[in-house]
Amino acid sequence: GKPLSMVASDLRYLEAAVFNDTQLLSKQSLMDYSLLLAAVPPEAQPDSPGVSGLSTPDSPGRLCLGIIDYLRPYTWDKQMETAWKSLGQHNSDQPTVIEPNDYAARFLRAMSTYFVADCSDKDGG
Repeated sequence: GKPLSMVASDLRYLEAAVFNDTQLLSKQSLMDYSLLLAAVPPEAQPDSPGVSGLSTPDSPGRLCLGIIDYLRPYTWDKQMETAWKSLGQHNSDQPTVIEPNDYAARFLRAMSTYFVADCSDKDGG
């Protein structure tokens, strides 16, 4: 699919949050996490209490994001699996189990392909 276009300031905020979260997870030797994304269309957003007319047909929707499934530690058995799979692979593909720092870097690279700054954004990107 196509990447999701975001306001540049929102994209910077998202990138910083995901970077901080992946750093925390890698320092805790955790890996195998995923991104959960929930998109709320404008018409489904309730107005804030006491304020009406916030949701219009041309207003942007809302995204709710979270990193999930981060309960797998990189323990000795995962280290052995990494070593074993690395020995058996003679092509350029990485093993399926990788160290937490490498997993965080791969996750961040993938995130950069899922979200892009809106080119028509007047926020200055």
